[in-house]
Amino acid sequence: MGGPGTGWNPFSSYLDWTGNIAQPNWNPLALASQGTITQKAGYAATRLSLADPLKLILGARYTNWKSEGENDDREHKVTTPYAGLVYDINDTYSAYASYTEIFQPQTARGRQGCLVRQPAERLAGGVPHRAGQRRPGHQRADHRPPG
Repeated sequence: MGGPGTGWNPFSSYLDWTGNIAQPNWNPLALASQGTITQKAGYAATRLSLADPLKLILGARYTNWKSEGENDDREHKVTTPYAGLVYDINDTYSAYASYTEIFQPQTARGRQGCLVRQPAERLAGGVPHRAGQRRPGHQRADHRPPG
């Protein structure tokens, strides 16, 4: 990281430091990736009132993800669902629970050479305060691969 006896010594003593440090000789940056990633997506959602204080939220997202030009072209077409329940406890608190799948592009291949889809899930729930409230609510979320 620099100092006496190394290739980069910005100052000989911190007592003489004026705040000016010479730039080190930077190595050129290596190209980490070369190609094009294209993602097209659309979603639909609805909110249904099951009872006066209880709402059901349903939705799905369709994703068409493509990577080209990296010697390993790949494409994923995935629909990820989500669902949630919101219960209005009173004017200040609402309880909620939700579930969704999470799309993560993969490079792992199976025995036949096909891409292996490895979905992840997210479960969440809590009792947050409404906007404008000063006290925090309570929430919990769990992100994990299924299995």
